[in-house]
Amino acid sequence: MAKPTIVSAVTLSNNTARLSFSTSQSFIGNEESSSVKVTTLTTSSGLVDVDTVLTPKYFAFQHQGTEGSVLISLDNVAFDMEVAPGDSALVRLRNLDKFETGTVTTVADVSDSLDAKYLTLDGNSGTWAIWIDVDDGGTVEPAHGMTNSAEIISIVTNDTAAAVALAIFTDLSADTAFLEDFTVTYNALTDDDFLTITDNFTGTRTNLADTGTTGFTVATTQEGAAGRSVYAKASAGSIETLIAIMPG
Repeated sequence: MAKPTIVSAVTLSNNTARLSFSTSQSFIGNEESSSVKVTTLTTSSGLVDVDTVLTPKYFAFQHQGTEGSVLISLDNVAFDMEVAPGDSALVRLRNLDKFETGTVTTVADVSDSLDAKYLTLDGNSGTWAIWIDVDDGGTVEPAHGMTNSAEIISIVTNDTAAAVALAIFTDLSADTAFLEDFTVTYNALTDDDFLTITDNFTGTRTNLADTGTTGFTVATTQEGAAGRSVYAKASAGSIETLIAIMPG
């Protein structure tokens, strides 16, 4: 799946005072989907349709009418953002507390004790197993029952806990399918036997688990949840509104 570059920009200027402000941000989106369409808003509050965008980050609104205001709300609580005729507004969602995050503290391998062992977790594309083939020796993939799997082949017999953690990080970082769903972080300078796995998408998940008895200590430090929602309506009558949605 191609990942797009998303660019957002805001410019404000006052020619009389000779003051101006301009800023922009660009980043690689986690998904290729986006949405741009014209919608007729009425005075009834309505959830903004995100179409196929799984994790929306930016919502842009352009009032294309001549009367009334477009009113915007986060989570349908208070409509305290207003767009006048001819104006535009950019809304950025903060969903950092909505991404499932799990941690793994590894143990050393003892005479191939980690061979064919595995962890399980839940991601946007389905369930996952992270399974170990010590020494890349051709171990048969265990019957973990997950829909996706990531094989760890860089662990060597009798590796220390730190070497095990580094091997897992190295192999997961090279697995493009796994990286579609998750971000893996590891810092040997702070905790050399410790990894963090963060979901790239919002949503409720089944927690990371040591289902395959690796002996690793796993924990969920943040539960996944549905992302925040954006609602919009017209202050009066009906208003043609251009709405653009870009992913995180």
